[in-house]
Amino acid sequence: SIARATVYQDLTAEQVAALVAELERKGQPIVWDGRIPYPGLKTFEESDADFFFGREELVNGLLERVQGANFIVIAGPSGSGKSSVARAGLLHALRQGRLDGSDTWLLASMQPKDDPMEELARVMADLAGAPSAGDHIREKGRSDPNDPLKYDPDALYNQVGSVLADDPRQRLVLLVDQFEELFTKT
Repeated sequence: SIARATVYQDLTAEQVAALVAELERKGQPIVWDGRIPYPGLKTFEESDADFFFGREELVNGLLERVQGANFIVIAGPSGSGKSSVARAGLLHALRQGRLDGSDTWLLASMQPKDDPMEELARVMADLAGAPSAGDHIREKGRSDPNDPLKYDPDALYNQVGSVLADDPRQRLVLLVDQFEELFTKT
């Protein structure tokens, strides 16, 4: 019919109707799913990234630093959101591929707790997908068994080399949350 042949801005009436229907569907308010968007005093996790907004400039700055450095520090007063920006901001952005290839990088996090070497060994075993993969860190990580604070940095370097792919773009990002525990525990 003539109505079907009518063209507006190179769109047929059917195409315009389909666009209007799509806009009506997308324009509907999101129904609350029961998740509370603010975790109180708890850390925002990667799964909370949808609620972690307004910090885009900070996350972009961290992404720039990760792109150009092998070690970065997020420092600030207790309770200022360092863990949240690292987890719901930086790690989430990397997992989403915000840096070239970062969606294929190995991402892990740990807290030193009472036995930092054991925690590191656990993380490395998880990354390698084999429980025994952490044994290298357990055996070679402590350079002096009598001094729990003396570590052999080559142990971690060698372990990371064994879990990374041969792809030179592959990276491992390890978040050590509560890093200061390394200096407060003996």
